[in-house]
Amino acid sequence: MRILGLLLLAALAAGQEDPLAQARARVKALESEMEAVIAKVAPAVGAITNYMALFDEKTGKVAVAPRSLGSGLVVTADGFMLTNVHVVEGAGYLTVALPGGTYPAKLHADTSEGAVKGDIALIKLGGETRFPYVDWRVGDSKGVEPGTFVLALGNPHGHALDGVPMATLGIVSGKGRAAAETGFLYVDVIQTDAEINPGNSGGPLFDIEGRFLGINGLMNSRQGRSNSGVGFAIPVDQVRLFMKTLLKEGETTGYGFHGIDVGSTPDESGALVVGVQGGSPRNAKTAKFRLASFAEWKESAGKAGPAGPLPLAERGFLGAEWTEERTGVRLARVVPGAAADRAKLLAGDLLLRVEKTDVPTAKALVDCLATIPKEAKVKVAYERDGRKREAVLVLSGVAEAAGIGK
Repeated sequence: MRILGLLLLAALAAGQEDPLAQARARVKALESEMEAVIAKVAPAVGAITNYMALFDEKTGKVAVAPRSLGSGLVVTADGFMLTNVHVVEGAGYLTVALPGGTYPAKLHADTSEGAVKGDIALIKLGGETRFPYVDWRVGDSKGVEPGTFVLALGNPHGHALDGVPMATLGIVSGKGRAAAETGFLYVDVIQTDAEINPGNSGGPLFDIEGRFLGINGLMNSRQGRSNSGVGFAIPVDQVRLFMKTLLKEGETTGYGFHGIDVGSTPDESGALVVGVQGGSPRNAKTAKFRLASFAEWKESAGKAGPAGPLPLAERGFLGAEWTEERTGVRLARVVPGAAADRAKLLAGDLLLRVEKTDVPTAKALVDCLATIPKEAKVKVAYERDGRKREAVLVLSGVAEAAGIGK
């Protein structure tokens, strides 16, 4: 209705005959254009479900439960999808529903490295050789101005889990905005009043001609998790700066680290350097320096954290449940199709050793497996019917170990 009102005012100002009919005709033409744009890009927009891995150390039982919902845009024919880090972080298992079907997915790389995390992630879909996509190399966010009409597509509140994305219409409210209220760094981003609600995160923002403008992310709300007309999208031009690195296998990256502590000048006319982190890039007596990665600075400053067990999403699993007995750890159930089953282990087998580590208790077994990545090949010693045997198996991922397929 607001578009009709605007066009009606324009027609009246121009002194046109029957201005209401003129305005309605122009709205109808705009509707047809938007319908065509949505129909063109919707097949590449997916609803992401991020399942959390649940692991019982005493029994070895692995399960998955929905952790969060989000959206994404397929940007290559072979199934790479852009989304937000906060949609997929902590993922044990990801699925993506597209209009053409639902597919398993895995986190490929993201921009989470740094003191403050960037919110761009790249996931890889499986199950198909070719997907509908919107090329990440096209699109231009530099030309948007306040007042530009935009369309946000995605999975608000989980209502697009059938794979058919929902669209909202709005305008660009501002550009060059900044926000970091959720622990993620948003700088030089697009602000829009197109409704972006929980579940829209990671979905695309288009103009009404179908040009890819950016990735929807943060929303600003003071009344709970509902849209208040203030949403932020990471511009596609900013996304492109990271894409070549993200496309490399496992290349997690982050925004450049300069090591400068900044405050405002008294008249708020500029930035004031109030401190410089030791070992960071030099900004003394020159205006030019090379940005370092936060990880490099942590390492050089001796601040790298100690290595620990792998996250559940990356950890290898036997794909079996067990019980702890006086004599050791005995398999109670083998998940069909998972690692133990493929190696022909059976319920009742007594585990003795994984690689060169004895596993007389459930804790010893868990501690050993927690350092071995999924898809790693390991040698397992076990006892069956009083006879010692060995098997070589390829450890399962979370999904297989939970019995829900690869």
